[in-house]
Amino acid sequence: MSGKVIGQRFNNGFAGSYARLPEMHIYTKPNTGDASIPFGAPVMQGGIGVKAVDGTLTAETFVGIAARQIQSATDYLNQNGAGEYVKNAAVPVLQAGRINVFVANGSPALYGKVYVRTKAEGTHKVGDFECAPATLTEGGTAATVELTNCKWGGTKDANGVAELCVATGTGA
Repeated sequence: MSGKVIGQRFNNGFAGSYARLPEMHIYTKPNTGDASIPFGAPVMQGGIGVKAVDGTLTAETFVGIAARQIQSATDYLNQNGAGEYVKNAAVPVLQAGRINVFVANGSPALYGKVYVRTKAEGTHKVGDFECAPATLTEGGTAATVELTNCKWGGTKDANGVAELCVATGTGA
């Protein structure tokens, strides 16, 4: 009797979902910035809390990744999509551990370097995760920052989601 399989590979999940347990450090900080923070987005220091990545991001100001946590079921249709934390909302930030993120550019390799876009250009937005350093077409200045405490945990799935490993926490 032959065996049956569902498929050879399952999807990684949704951006901002924890990838593996229990090796993780999560701290809750307020969103002190003016912009909303999407699930699975990198966050940086923002006064007494965190804020969405902007053009001033450095490896030293990177705090962690906004974890996906549903706080209310009033918006049940959007819980697995592009959920976000609005200004002044409590943001659970994964500062060490493994989490799923959307990869906007490139194909991650196991233990490969992780970059975050700091300057928008074309379809590339500030805060996007990328797999290689980038420079702006006009002017040739750096458009990404390497997150030195992060590595890719594998390849991305059909939805563009990959596992990101944050080795050590940073303070915010």
